[in-house]
Amino acid sequence: MSKHHPTIWISVWIFLAVLFIFWFGLYFSAEENKTSVSFDDMRISRTLAEQRLVNNVKPNGGFVYRYDPIIDKSPDTNNELRQLMATRVLGELAREDSSLYNLHRRNMEYVFDRFYVSSGDIARIEHSKKSKLWAIAMAVRALVASPFADEYTSETLQLAETMLRLQQPDGSFRAWWIAPTYAYDEDYLLTFYSWEAIL
Repeated sequence: MSKHHPTIWISVWIFLAVLFIFWFGLYFSAEENKTSVSFDDMRISRTLAEQRLVNNVKPNGGFVYRYDPIIDKSPDTNNELRQLMATRVLGELAREDSSLYNLHRRNMEYVFDRFYVSSGDIARIEHSKKSKLWAIAMAVRALVASPFADEYTSETLQLAETMLRLQQPDGSFRAWWIAPTYAYDEDYLLTFYSWEAIL
């Protein structure tokens, strides 16, 4: 039998009760503040995003990256990466819905007419006198996702060859085919450029 004074046991039980009440309050407070997102919510969000993408292809085939309703125009902040990411998604949608074929074809023509440059057995994606690994890799991903991938076999192979030439003997990549004139942190860029190339 314990020789401890009864007030110690009472103190221990009070401490445990307070701890339990505190934990219980935290748990239910957190539960009340949770925002639950259902699969239906996600489907609705995806459908709206897809509609926005499809509705924002301009007559020339390019995507509206951003629209400013105050000045009623799109600011000139677009680039090849933003176009190619949207092109890849539109290609995936066109694979599922053939009614998007013409829209996707017009977009592919826009992107490849403006950014694709070939030279012998290699090719690059060029914008503002620069060509980056990420853009080249994203173009390959867009081509592979397209229902017209077979029509772009030579472009895909040329871009893939450029990516291989950007790969170093140790397996790492160089970030640029045509580097910019400004200073940059190549290691930082490769934290995400490399993943696109690997994918």
